[in-house]
Amino acid sequence: MDHKMLVRVFTHFPVVINWFAFFLALLMNYFLTYCIRSSETKHFGNYEKMMYANMANLLFFSTLHTYLHPIISIERNVLYVFTRLDFFQLPKLSIRILMALYGMSYCMSLVLCAVTFIYRFDRVCHSTLQYFQTRKQMLLWLFVVFSLGLYWGFCIFHFAQATPYVDKIIEKPLEEDFGVAFVNTTYVAAVYEIQNLETGLTEWNQSGLVMGISFGTIIVGSMVTIFFCVGRVWMKVNTFVHSQIFDKVQKELFKAQCLQALIPVAVIFIPILSFLALPMLNIHGYTGLSFVSVFIGLYPVIDPIALM
Repeated sequence: MDHKMLVRVFTHFPVVINWFAFFLALLMNYFLTYCIRSSETKHFGNYEKMMYANMANLLFFSTLHTYLHPIISIERNVLYVFTRLDFFQLPKLSIRILMALYGMSYCMSLVLCAVTFIYRFDRVCHSTLQYFQTRKQMLLWLFVVFSLGLYWGFCIFHFAQATPYVDKIIEKPLEEDFGVAFVNTTYVAAVYEIQNLETGLTEWNQSGLVMGISFGTIIVGSMVTIFFCVGRVWMKVNTFVHSQIFDKVQKELFKAQCLQALIPVAVIFIPILSFLALPMLNIHGYTGLSFVSVFIGLYPVIDPIALM
């Protein structure tokens, strides 16, 4: 099997996995909802609301991922995500809106994971600030998550638009390597530097840089928050007395959260953070990057397992 045929196989393979993952995500999140509702413990508190918010976002994310079947790749200095024309034959503007919502949901998954650990830090370490005590505080945290997601989606819709410069770079790879007609695709792209058609000189693309730096900051900030809270909670958990019911619940939730943190860090944090930097290296992505679509599609399935 030659290289081009291998690439085309891997571009069609995620479609099957995405549909399988979508129905499995529905099942897993249903079971998690059942576990939460049937649990006899009274120590979940506002954490239960955060779990429901996370489940709702993951199902929304999985729905968009299955509908769009996005493929990520890199060509020279362009990181792009493309999708074929859908079976409902929606106009490209509608597809771009869906891709922006997809990015928004992805960002909310990252930030919700970090906020969940802030909640654990606040509850387990008995912080004097009490960040999650009232309903207004919970709504404020969810508003922060939504706002960052909205900013991410806006950047994708406004800054990652199709341009003649990107068209020229990715048209040939799409048709020859992925076997997709360029006119039948919709894409969003991150470009940090472009060639001035008048002078022939390479210039920094300010909007692309703002988008890339912003996205990288959100990802790194979420990871640092998680690791900080994990360290503080771990030190506190080690001081708990095993005979206390409340402390036992905190230990079990901490173990579940450690798994819940490792999953996004390995599957969606580090890969996407790496890809945001790759356009500066002027490389070709091809087959390897097609696996990212599979990993991202499986994330809504794997994430609820840790808590269950």
